[in-house]
Amino acid sequence: LAFIALVAGLMTLTKEQAKPFKPIWWLGGASALLVLLHLVPLPPALWSSLPGRGLIAEIFQVTGIKESWQPLTVDAFAGWNSLFSMAVPAAVLILMAASGEQIGGRLLKLLCIIVFASAFLGVLQIIGGPSNGFYLYRITNWESATGLFANRNHNAMFLACGFPLLAVWASGLKGTMQQQRAYGLVAIAGAVTLLPTILITESRAGLLVGAMGLVFAALIYRRPDSGVKARGARQVGGLIAAIMAGVATLVIFLLALSRRQTKIDRLLNENVDDDPRFAALPHIWKMGLDAFPFGWGTGSFANAYKVIEPAELLSENYLNHAHNDFLEIFFEYGLFGIALIAVALIMLLVAAIRLWSLRALLSKQQSAAVERLRLGYAGIAILVMLGVGSVFDYPLRTPSLAALAAIATGFIVFALDAFRAPGYCDRAAANSRRRNEVDNLEEGSKA
Repeated sequence: LAFIALVAGLMTLTKEQAKPFKPIWWLGGASALLVLLHLVPLPPALWSSLPGRGLIAEIFQVTGIKESWQPLTVDAFAGWNSLFSMAVPAAVLILMAASGEQIGGRLLKLLCIIVFASAFLGVLQIIGGPSNGFYLYRITNWESATGLFANRNHNAMFLACGFPLLAVWASGLKGTMQQQRAYGLVAIAGAVTLLPTILITESRAGLLVGAMGLVFAALIYRRPDSGVKARGARQVGGLIAAIMAGVATLVIFLLALSRRQTKIDRLLNENVDDDPRFAALPHIWKMGLDAFPFGWGTGSFANAYKVIEPAELLSENYLNHAHNDFLEIFFEYGLFGIALIAVALIMLLVAAIRLWSLRALLSKQQSAAVERLRLGYAGIAILVMLGVGSVFDYPLRTPSLAALAAIATGFIVFALDAFRAPGYCDRAAANSRRRNEVDNLEEGSKA
């Protein structure tokens, strides 16, 4: 389905629409090329000379298996899956580019709806007890609120992304004064409801990312321009929603406290050093060094790690990922994976600096450009939050969160494009342009 959507997007994408995304196309193309190179068969002499392949070559020799051309990755099946999985975020980006900047507002509302759908499903999972029908996956975190996900950390991080999204929505409210107040109450009620739903996920990483989401929401939110006061109009919808959200929040909080092991208990009683996921990190690092600079190959972690897994860490469960995505990229792609991460982080930092220089416009008159600027800030926030979450887990390896990251990237590109002009990168020209924009908005506000 992702490939079908990707082709459909390419058929409608124009050069003008694709131009603002040019740096993203280069980065994505380089990433896909790196994955593809790991799947190209190499001659036996070259392959066996690669770092870390000595043991496998020895197994071939001892068992009498004739050496043949092998790809760089030691798990070709998982490698092809890695390549095909890139179609999901690629399709999202291409469709966003082909749809234009107008798609941002609609995606914002859709994402807010999906966030609360996942939160509501998580509450049903807790109420139903372990192994109930509200869990969507056979392998999942039973007794935790996983929502639309199999992993409680991923659900918690997704819910945390709702804070900056709600801040953008609440900042752009339009209509009468009564309508703005009503919808403002809905946004506050929604944010308050997300807090206990993150708590009942029992995710420590989610708690950290949730705190970051609240900080980003506070930085993004600006009170919208006051609408016209309608005579005799009463907006009770927002008040009702706020009351309902308050009651729901209380119920969820009581559910969380009534459990045998709440989020607070895990923070106080569970020692991180005893967690096998964290105990495995030094061994993963050492194995990554053994295969440096090329790595063990795309998609190879789950099978390659078994070669050196210490006896004291053996259990009924296996590590499907390193639970530190930066370390896993180093493990699989070596120096070249780290180089691509560095380029991506530099691009994100440059985009954040450019958008932060325009923050004075947030408090000015509502306009399409200012709305895109807010979405750009939300995009920065989401990517930073998912990046921090990747230190403790692997959220961006989930197709839905990869799609969310692609949407966040699209938000940033649309925001930068709204204020891009010839000479924009020149500091003097950029400052002059920003001053003119502020003056124009102030004149429009007075009029």
